[in-house]
Amino acid sequence: MSYSDHYLESRVFSASPVELVRMIYRGALDANARARQHFANGDIAARTRCLNQSAALVAELVTSLECPPGPAGQQLEQNLRRLYDYVLHQIGQAAIDQNAAPLDLADQVLRELLSGWQAIEAAPLDQDYAPTAISVSA
Repeated sequence: MSYSDHYLESRVFSASPVELVRMIYRGALDANARARQHFANGDIAARTRCLNQSAALVAELVTSLECPPGPAGQQLEQNLRRLYDYVLHQIGQAAIDQNAAPLDLADQVLRELLSGWQAIEAAPLDQDYAPTAISVSA
């Protein structure tokens, strides 16, 4: 295991749940940035690996959705699921069209959601209050 792999593993094991989610967003954004570079230099295999990595990270966000019960939680989960589906669609469209432009749309959503998660840690909320304090509109 390389030093960077060991460092990342250490960060994952010591991270809070909020930090883990932020790491996933950053990982998807980074994979999209690398995919753009590979679009530019024509490296199809590397581009495909990066797009697959980004899609896998966003899929992880989908599968880990766990919102509180009740109407507000259900609405939040539905909105997040729609946004993640949109991001996955844009990543897929980039692969199909062999064009990086859809990644701009995906990144716009990912950055906006990441900023929300950064705000959560900047101003921690009471566990009982947190679900109703987050608002996402699609």
